[in-house]
Amino acid sequence: MISKLAFGASIVSADAVKMIIDTDMGFDVDDIGSICLANALMDQGEVDILAVVHDTGFIHGIGAVSTINHFYGHDIPLGAYKGIFATNNAAYTAQNKYA
Repeated sequence: MISKLAFGASIVSADAVKMIIDTDMGFDVDDIGSICLANALMDQGEVDILAVVHDTGFIHGIGAVSTINHFYGHDIPLGAYKGIFATNNAAYTAQNKYA
């Protein structure tokens, strides 16, 4: 039995795979593609994104995740690591390249 539940701008099937995404958004482009793909699958009712967590202290990473989710019209709960990120500027600059 497939029942449909409206969730933001998408229709989520009762059979949809429930998903929590853990990302280090910002180091490279793969996280951007993954979050976009998950949001598109949510639009098709294939997955139900329960939350997205950002696992580094890079302050712009969770903002990038939020921007992508809102582009798709999804209000998904977010979590972010709040500790110290890097002791050198190279790591911070590397993250800044994509986010």
